[in-house]
Amino acid sequence: MIQLKDVTFYYSQSSEIYDGLTWNIGKPEMGNHIHFILSPSGYGKSTLFKLILKVINPQKGIVKIDDGARISYVPQEPVLFEHLSIYDNATFFKYLLARKKEFNIELFNEYAKILGLDDTILRSKKNVTQLSGGQKRKLSLLKALSLNPNILLLDEPTTGLDAQIKMGLLSQLKDLVHKYNILVLYITHHFEEAVLIGDKVHYLLKNPNGVIANISTQDIQDFKLNPPCLEAAYLVDFPDNRIQKGDYNGKNFSPNELSGRFHLRTIENNSQLFSPNGFPISDDTRE
Repeated sequence: MIQLKDVTFYYSQSSEIYDGLTWNIGKPEMGNHIHFILSPSGYGKSTLFKLILKVINPQKGIVKIDDGARISYVPQEPVLFEHLSIYDNATFFKYLLARKKEFNIELFNEYAKILGLDDTILRSKKNVTQLSGGQKRKLSLLKALSLNPNILLLDEPTTGLDAQIKMGLLSQLKDLVHKYNILVLYITHHFEEAVLIGDKVHYLLKNPNGVIANISTQDIQDFKLNPPCLEAAYLVDFPDNRIQKGDYNGKNFSPNELSGRFHLRTIENNSQLFSPNGFPISDDTRE
């Protein structure tokens, strides 16, 4: 459904983001709906969305989206207009000439119900600035869903929400994307969100030159037990510490917190050894 092939992109030649990246995501079938895009800040997650949305184009390679795909995007900060009512904000696209044919009032009403945005909220005389953080997030999501997308891009949609509101929004999101068969790409720094509702985790991997040349793809449990690099392991484990620094002589690992260059991670009777460059040392190379 989404395909990147040999994609190279940079904003300037001295700051390359992607180099020869190939990555695919298929149709949302067999429960494979919610895909988390995970990595530390500054790794190009938002750039990846811009490439998919065709806001920017790669210097090399192709970005291909299936014919008939309808993409909606929810930015990290809700884009709401103070001069419009809450309802007009939610139904914004039906007034926009370029998008109004995509607006679907029946689906809009169904999504509003699932998200808990009834008429007491949507028809309220309040200004959008008076809504809670959670209501603003839901309103932004509802606006994107009103276009009847089959691909939904979410850029850290729970930022700033307390735990209870976040849990509720994630549960509602999972219900509606499964019910309406929507493919979701979800940017986050927080692995616990993926554990709650995710189907796959895609981790952006930097090569020794600091450029993204590969994106690993794993099921949630496999990513938890066998993260693709040391920095991913720290993201999974935070705030716990399951990782020891130490020395490795090709056979044995010896803890050494001061100057050790290898790292050993143990979780659920599963151990994983990382080399000084931060990548796993496979079992068949360890005695």
